[in-house]
Amino acid sequence: MTLILDQLAALNAETDATGYVGLENFELVVCNFLIQQEASLFRDDYHTLLRAFRAFDPEGRGFIEAESFKSLLTGRGEALSEDELAKMMAVAADGEGKIWYEDYAQRLSNDGRSI
Repeated sequence: MTLILDQLAALNAETDATGYVGLENFELVVCNFLIQQEASLFRDDYHTLLRAFRAFDPEGRGFIEAESFKSLLTGRGEALSEDELAKMMAVAADGEGKIWYEDYAQRLSNDGRSI
């Protein structure tokens, strides 16, 4: 993170004396950082995701109640917004309010996108 801030400060000193970071400079530095870090960005594989979901299913039922999972996602750490949560649940949960995590882990690990 310090590298990004240092680069922003250097660009800002050259182009803008107001102390504000221009959008163009911000985009340039962040995009360059992401391109350089691409190799370290990876999607978790199916088995890793499955182990994580199973931690929320101690009874081994094969699903997680969507409402209890929503509570976890909004009550701990960096909470998801209502919009993010709604989009996730539209894909993750079935009509009965259950997240069948084997299917969901498969979708998350292999949805055709690359990072």
